[in-house]
Amino acid sequence: MTVMRQRGFLTPKERAQWLIQIALGRGLPSRPGQRLSRKVEKEAREFAWRPRYGEDPEETRKAIPGELMWVRLLFRDLRKEEGSPEITLSGWSVSLWTHQGRLFIDGEMADSPWGDAFRWRVYETLKAMNGRLRFCRRATCGRPFLARKRQGYCQSKCALTASERNRAYWRKSREEINRRRRTRYKTMRQRAHGGPLKIQVRHRRTA
Repeated sequence: MTVMRQRGFLTPKERAQWLIQIALGRGLPSRPGQRLSRKVEKEAREFAWRPRYGEDPEETRKAIPGELMWVRLLFRDLRKEEGSPEITLSGWSVSLWTHQGRLFIDGEMADSPWGDAFRWRVYETLKAMNGRLRFCRRATCGRPFLARKRQGYCQSKCALTASERNRAYWRKSREEINRRRRTRYKTMRQRAHGGPLKIQVRHRRTA
């Protein structure tokens, strides 16, 4: 056995990155009925393997595709931020929820077969990444990623440009901006006029 086989993925970060790749469909069959690659099967076994779990190789091989599809559906539901999807095993369950693109999680478990061991390791991994695993805030993206500090977008091209931020701020604060402009203009005109002055407000024409 190699070190990877004995200990599984070496860090929670490595496991989280692997889950993200599975959630994105990387390395998974592109057509119905197509078999998983041996590389992905090996990675799935290593991801969930623990000394206390007995493992029937054939039963495990049959269980892997269903568990990987479950991961994809779990991430899809978390991205929607609707409800709280659960990881449920024999006498054990864990609640997960997302808020403003951030994942939060809580729960615990006891001995189970390989499929449950896989889901338990998913739980452990997501809990270790609690708050770091996020979903891109760009509406047209939504990809899962591991964030640094306050990072809200999966990559720089998804982040809002300065002009997009300005447009978003203008749409949100248009009335307040216009009110401040009118106040400044009125103050300036009154100073120039030397006393009170009535300023007519022009309303934008609509087509």
